[in-house]
Amino acid sequence: HASINSATRGPIVRRHILECKICYNYFDLERHSPKLLSCSHTFCLECLETLHFREGRGWRIVCPVCRHRTPLPERRVRNLPDNTALTEELSHKKREPEDSLNAERLPGLPASPATSTETGHSGWEALYYCPDAD
Repeated sequence: HASINSATRGPIVRRHILECKICYNYFDLERHSPKLLSCSHTFCLECLETLHFREGRGWRIVCPVCRHRTPLPERRVRNLPDNTALTEELSHKKREPEDSLNAERLPGLPASPATSTETGHSGWEALYYCPDAD
């Protein structure tokens, strides 16, 4: 079988790490800031606030991946710790040219995720499952 070298795999892995696994938006230093749960999963502030509101449990939040319960400091999602490795990477990206993420994308991939209203897939899922979603 063919193997993928690290030069080819690098941008995909990096892009994968820099996006929230709920909304598929890229993390940023504002409303999509990467928040770290006690199970070590990371999601953006906006998604975790929505999840917390829907759960209706003021003192904790349940990880959508592993179902681990994370206590919320002062009952606020905003008070969860940032994923410092990602925020440092984002700070570094912010100092680079604005289209630095686009410069890393592989040929043939669009600069941003598509959305398919017909299937309900969004982000990169739409590109994978819905070929005409672009």
